[in-house]
This record gives sequence, C-alpha cells and structure tokens, in this order.
Amino acid sequence: MRFRPFRADPRVSPAQGAALGYQISRLRRYRAESEIEAQGLPSRGAFRFFASPHYPYMKSKYIVSTTIAIFALTSCLSAEEVKYPPINPALTYWQAAALMPDLKGEKAELLNDAIFGKKPLDDAKVRELLTESEDSLRLFAKAAASSAPCDWGLDLKEGPELGLPHISKIRELSRLAVLKADALFAEDKASEGIDWLLLTHRAARHAGASDLLIAVLVQDSIEGAIIYSAGLHCLGWNDAVRKMYADGLKTLPPPHSLGDAVRNETIFIDWIERLLQSTEPDARRKLHEMLVSANPRGNEPGPEREAEIKLLEEQFTSGNSPKLIAELRNLNLRTQAAMGMPWKESRLALEGIDKETQEGNNVLKMSYPSFESVNFKRFQIATLRTMLDAALQYGPKLDEATAAGFKDAFDGEPLVLRKGEDGSMTLKAARQYWKGKDIELKLGK
Repeated sequence: MRFRPFRADPRVSPAQGAALGYQISRLRRYRAESEIEAQGLPSRGAFRFFASPHYPYMKSKYIVSTTIAIFALTSCLSAEEVKYPPINPALTYWQAAALMPDLKGEKAELLNDAIFGKKPLDDAKVRELLTESEDSLRLFAKAAASSAPCDWGLDLKEGPELGLPHISKIRELSRLAVLKADALFAEDKASEGIDWLLLTHRAARHAGASDLLIAVLVQDSIEGAIIYSAGLHCLGWNDAVRKMYADGLKTLPPPHSLGDAVRNETIFIDWIERLLQSTEPDARRKLHEMLVSANPRGNEPGPEREAEIKLLEEQFTSGNSPKLIAELRNLNLRTQAAMGMPWKESRLALEGIDKETQEGNNVLKMSYPSFESVNFKRFQIATLRTMLDAALQYGPKLDEATAAGFKDAFDGEPLVLRKGEDGSMTLKAARQYWKGKDIELKLGK
C-alpha cells in the first residue's frame, strides 16, 4: 500500500514525515481489512496475514508497534515545538514588508493592471516584479502559515491617535500573493496556485485580527480580490482541483466580523471620555486635533467647517460630557444590534440611526459616522463567497438551474447566471441592493 508523507506541520523533517505517514497508512490498512474480515470476506493480503494461525498475536503486536511508533514521532514534534515555538505572524509580516518592493507609482499601477487582467501575466515587467518580491513573499507565506495567534501589538487605549501602518502593508503583500497565484495558474500549476490563495485567505484574517473597523474592511477587501482571482481561473480546474480548494477553505479560521468591529469602535468613545475628564493642559489641544481630522460626513474645509469645529469644542465640556458619552454609547449599541440583523431590518435600523444623528445635535452629527456602506459590504462579501462555492461545486457544468439553487445573502434571492460568447460566465445577484451597485463574480477569462 502506498503512503503519503505526513506534512501537516512544516517542522516535520522529510524522514519523520515519511516514517509517520507509513505508520498511519499501516494502521489505516489494518482497520480497512478488519472491516472486510468482519463481513466474512477475504481481504487483500488475507492469505498472508489474516489466515495465519498466529493472527490474534500478530494483530495485537501490529497495533502496539504502530501506536508506539506514532507516539515516538509525535513526541519528537512536541520537543520541536518547545525548542522552536510558532512565531507571532505579525512579526514575520513586518519582515516581509521590509523586503517588499516599493509599490508606488508605476509599480503600483502595474500590480493593479496585472491582477485585474489589464496586463498579461507573461509581461516582462510583471515577471520582474514577481522576481523582486520573492524574498518578501517567502516570509509572507511563512507568516500566513503560522499557527500562533496574530497580535499586531496595538495600544487600543490611544483611540483615534492609534497608528495602523500594518494595514496598508499586509494589503500590498496580499495583492502580490494573489499575483503570484495568478502567475502559477497561467503556468498550469493549479495546485501551487491554490496553495497561495489559501495562504492569502489566512493573511486576510490576520489583517482583521485587531477587530477594528478599518482592519475588518481590509480583511474583506483582500478576500474579495482572492475570490475574483479564483473566479477567473476555476473553470479551467478539474473536479479534484476545485475540491482541493473547497476543502482548503473549510479548514480556515472564521473571518472577523463587522459586528465585532463595530463593538470595538467603543475605544474611540472611551478615548473621548478620558479626554473630557482629563485635567492635562494638552487635553483640549488633542480634542481640537481630533475634531479637525475626524470628518465622517466629508464636509469641505473652509470657514463653515471651522465654525462647526469651534461650536463642537464649546459643546465638549465637562458638564455636558456624561450626556454626550451616554448618547454615543447608545448609538454604538444600536449599531451593533443592527449589524446582526438580516438585510432589510439592518438597513432600516441604520437609516434610522443615520437620520437621527443628522437631525440631532452637532456633536453627534460630526462625531458619529454612517454605517450603511459598511453594512452593504457585510452582505456583499457573504454573497461573493456563495458565488465562489457554486463555481467550485459545478465548474464549467454550472448552468442557470443550478445557479438558482444558490441564494444571495441579502434577501435570499436565487443567483442569476449569464453566459458570454467567449465561454465565460458571470454569477450575479438578481438585483441591485444599494445605490445601483451590482454584485457579481466573473467566471473564466
């Protein structure tokens, strides 16, 4: 019987993997042949093994030796874990970012064009960019595969002063990884390409590890890019390759939710509360800087905006602060509840909150953002995941009837399939759910 080396842990040496894989295959063979024997049927090797008069003794010895071998090897792995514990992936991502090419100007445009099919993958400049990124991508893969929790070391107490430089870096690294996968698919190396997509799925979840709103939005943005890439290539994969990717997706940790991210936005309310209660001389300066930089409604700078900021500073007084903080916390709790509702209910709830803050006092109007677009993205990414699931299940055999068996995440409407003359297909939500935006996934090039 053939056996596969045991490679679940990257720290397993080839010799250990081969030995452990062999012992596991022996145990599996024994179990299979035992089941056949229990049915009174001759199994493979029955005349050599099970028909032996020494069978009961041999069976016991067989199990004991295999079990001892497995425990011996796994104990070696435990010793390896003690000596070389898994590294916080955030630290390795920073190393990858340090070696990443400067993705500005022409290179940023090149990366974007290559990912979205505007530049051929065999273009010399695209190949040069991937070559320059080899060391960075090697560390990116190591970070994404780490079993350690991802901790970006953020001091959430800093509130709006908190810097998030890692967000743009992991997003750029993930885009390079998607390009790497695309290049492998173009070379008919589907299995290797899928490995890179799965690594990037893990990196997306690492991006959202802080459970802050911007971090989770970047997580979903990376997921969207991966799904788009998989959609373009999956019609060319055979059943086994598509199943390999689908099975890999099931092993991923769950993505961070926008509902959790909204709950964590209370760190900004906590920061405002501490500032209003502070007697430090620079507290008012920090408050002014926050009001200048925080502009959730996108108002243009000018005399009117300056007058608004002055009015807000006057309302941010110690006497008014308890009422203001209570109102902000109440809005956040209601937003959290809305983010756990189905589409129609959540949209109505968030529209009500948005209207209330717009018509309320200036502090709420200027300091509490609208979450309607965030809510739309929550249902959009869930629908794209369903579209990918449909494509992986049926591949080129997907038709209108089977597509209709999959529902969008908004109102549970059947998905619609459109076929192009070039052999490509597009899965779409039945209608536009927000501001005339289509939700669709192109399948095939």
